[in-house]
Amino acid sequence: MRILTTLVLAILILALPVQAIIYADDPGFRGCVIKWSNEPGQFDDIDCDRVPDVFDNCPLTPNPAQVDVDENGIGDYCDLIIDAIRVEPESPMQGRSMVVSMWLLNNRPYPMRNVIAKVEVPHLGIAGVEEVYEIKPGERRKEEVVLRVPECAPTRFVDVVAIVEYPFAPGQAEIFSQNVKVPIVSSGLCSQEPGIDKTIVDILEIQDVDPVTGATYPFSITNAERESKAYILSVSGMENWGWVEMLPGSVIILGPGESKEGEIRVWAFPGQPEASYSFTFTVNARNDIKQVVLLADVEESPQNYQVTSGGQIMFGLLIFLVILLFLSLVLMFLNKSHKRKIKKRR
Repeated sequence: MRILTTLVLAILILALPVQAIIYADDPGFRGCVIKWSNEPGQFDDIDCDRVPDVFDNCPLTPNPAQVDVDENGIGDYCDLIIDAIRVEPESPMQGRSMVVSMWLLNNRPYPMRNVIAKVEVPHLGIAGVEEVYEIKPGERRKEEVVLRVPECAPTRFVDVVAIVEYPFAPGQAEIFSQNVKVPIVSSGLCSQEPGIDKTIVDILEIQDVDPVTGATYPFSITNAERESKAYILSVSGMENWGWVEMLPGSVIILGPGESKEGEIRVWAFPGQPEASYSFTFTVNARNDIKQVVLLADVEESPQNYQVTSGGQIMFGLLIFLVILLFLSLVLMFLNKSHKRKIKKRR
């Protein structure tokens, strides 16, 4: 059947004449028709690519080759493509959050509105949704969905499925999907794993970042093993929007069963727009690595914040100049008075 359809399309494209027309019900819209020679019948071809609309997998955008790599019935020239998927951390932990980033590419010559971006992990029974108002023609847009892994999720590879729905008409939607496999790692806190000695990391994962005072993420690290361990602490993923300070430091040594508390202090760069950002806290002790995704809700800087700061500097400088001028006048007056006294003595 597919071969027959292709053959019919080839005949229509090569043999039949194409005639441009103006639609009577919309004089501003131009299209084409494919006509049978000396016959009254014709095929509409709105995008004038010599493929009749009834067969065209992308009827509004010229695509005579009808390429459909993902075989979803929609030509690649009309697809909304999930260009890439990234999961942070790469090995999500039981009971912790993970951030799924997807890059959406609109290949169509018109904006796509009210797009729904979803992430599902069927094996864990979790899902998240983000609504996208508009993706402009040719735009590559990043969307993030935050999911929390169940406390005692199975430690295995699971499919993280990114799904995009585009409602192009009432009751009708185009659906695009792509998946990636990630390993779920143990937290060491589940009852079905009594014999596993692990490092336990407890941290407050979401904070509001004030534009002036920043935010503090308190944490504690517990060495649940039977020997002392040295932990190297690090933060990544803040290079483009802020900076961080680690207390009591980037290295912690704990004996068996010991715990220690600390805090991560975070600031956003001046002028950083109000948005939610993610970064990763890593605790590394040889082959025992724990990664936790932290979320920062950066608040908008007050509009007069920089102006006020600059105004204070200018005001202080003005006061200094006034004092300096006053002292200069006093010295000049004293100098003249001294000279007058000398002249009178003579």
